[in-house]
Amino acid sequence: MRTTIRLLTVLSLLIIMGCSAQRGSATEKNEPVTTVPTTSGSPLASEQSAARIPDGTWSRVATRQEAQERKLDMKIVGPMLGSDGKLPIDLKIEGDRWTVFVTDDSGITEVGDVGSATYDEEGHWVTTSESVGCPQCTARVRWQLSGDRLVLAFAPADRGATHDDERLVVEGEYRRSQ
Repeated sequence: MRTTIRLLTVLSLLIIMGCSAQRGSATEKNEPVTTVPTTSGSPLASEQSAARIPDGTWSRVATRQEAQERKLDMKIVGPMLGSDGKLPIDLKIEGDRWTVFVTDDSGITEVGDVGSATYDEEGHWVTTSESVGCPQCTARVRWQLSGDRLVLAFAPADRGATHDDERLVVEGEYRRSQ
């Protein structure tokens, strides 16, 4: 029952953003997540030469400590983090398609959301969900790429429209796992 409630919560938060990742890759990394930049403006400042996020699987583990430091509502994100205080997240990007996978405390990995993406004139990664819970929901995401490190944060205009559960999953530092 707890797993079902947790997965439903995760699925609702992933409606805004879709990605796909390989089973277990986030749990194998268990690397700390850096604080999400809160600067305003377009895409995050970057030394990147690419105009788009490279294809691949990007992984991170959201933690209870991170959520508390970011002042996210623990009543909302606490159940998602489970008893171990961690939520492994994998984001797979293939061309204009993305999928998000999340892994619960028992090690079960499930698809959280899927969708398509484009880039706007300001360079934001614009995601469109194809989930049944929020078909055609879109979000503009600032991004920064440095080697195998990808940092994602909702664009300031979209930040107020996002919920803490969405921010927990989407915003943060990912590492290329494939």
